[in-house]
Amino acid sequence: MSVLGHFVTPSAALNPDVTTPQITFNGSSLTADVSSVISDVNLDRTIMGASTITVTCLDPYRTLLNSGIFKQRTTCTIDTLSFVLVEVTKTQDTIAAIFEDAVVNALRQKTGQRALTGPRRGDAIKLLLAEVPGLKATVYEGGVLQESVGRGTTDNPKEDSWTCIQRLANEVQWRAFSDGEEIFVGPDSWLIEQPVLATLQEFQNGVDNIDFDYDVGKPMTTATVSCLAELWDVPPGQPVALASMGVANGKWLVEEISRSIYFKDATITLAKPVAPLPEPSTTSNASSTTDAGSVTSLGLSDVQQKVVQFVINAIGTPYVWGGESPTGYDCSGLAQAAYKKAGIAIPRTTYAQYASLPHVNPPYQPADLIYFEPSAQGPGHVGIYVGNGQMVDAPHTGVPVRLDNVYSGVVGACRPVSS
Repeated sequence: MSVLGHFVTPSAALNPDVTTPQITFNGSSLTADVSSVISDVNLDRTIMGASTITVTCLDPYRTLLNSGIFKQRTTCTIDTLSFVLVEVTKTQDTIAAIFEDAVVNALRQKTGQRALTGPRRGDAIKLLLAEVPGLKATVYEGGVLQESVGRGTTDNPKEDSWTCIQRLANEVQWRAFSDGEEIFVGPDSWLIEQPVLATLQEFQNGVDNIDFDYDVGKPMTTATVSCLAELWDVPPGQPVALASMGVANGKWLVEEISRSIYFKDATITLAKPVAPLPEPSTTSNASSTTDAGSVTSLGLSDVQQKVVQFVINAIGTPYVWGGESPTGYDCSGLAQAAYKKAGIAIPRTTYAQYASLPHVNPPYQPADLIYFEPSAQGPGHVGIYVGNGQMVDAPHTGVPVRLDNVYSGVVGACRPVSS
């Protein structure tokens, strides 16, 4: 049974009739005083980047802060899955520690420029995977490389292997993800051919609701399943089928699984398979199709082309709060860096950008900045539109820069212009 199927009981602090699940740090069980300050442990498994565990603690006496548990290369193990500490934040009495998949983290340790050869894209990716001894991987065998590829770019010469694999996969709209033990790289059309592991229907076998917005005009369609985690045993990247859901019936890929290990409820995100893109051609130019999202640069201004190409090349870069360099971006840092590359200076934060830049109405043009998450200060998130209803954004910690559908709830959009 998968890790999601094992942790089904609330902690003793929430329900005195059951026991707290076992969590180990650096191979050792937590002491009673340390475990008592942990308020929640959220597990997010995904095929959109690195899977993560977020440990949230209420630490008024700084018990955990001074315990020495959270330090560089700290490992957290739940069930058979291991994660490595990548970020710790403290806000008053609350500490949040974020751990990413240990297999992914091992690939992040391999950096520096390297030419990658092979007749197929998968062969080039296998060269990077082989740098980690004993790493298990399954890579799609199709496709013929039409261009030279390598680890390390002009903007990011110290690119790591995981970021490079994500970039190479995103160029042709493949998935690259870890199930905790093995790396998988390939297109949705390849993943969906695996055997269907479950058929889901509302109000049966622990499934509460299945919600979706099925629009054939969208490049990607997702569904959200609310269910009992104790009855869910399908890992990310595997196909399931929906039944008695009308137009949504049929095969879907498990894209994300999110839950607290202290509760039985889980949220599962399913995705309809997305068609892979053709290999970029060595003869492509400014009037051809770009590497992701089927965005054409024909008719775009020089600024728009530079912004769009910059953010597409940034796909796979780690999310870093406050980041504004090739080693990591947050959402507004990515927008600022893209326009800087095009020779236009824009403010650093989403609030300042939205307050000072010229606003535009739909239909959006590639390179427009689209804002979300309204607040008293202004919008809290921004994505860079690249066409076809899609944008590139830096979503949040643990999820790298990626190609997304434009979210619902748009606050507004801006179109920076040169002065």
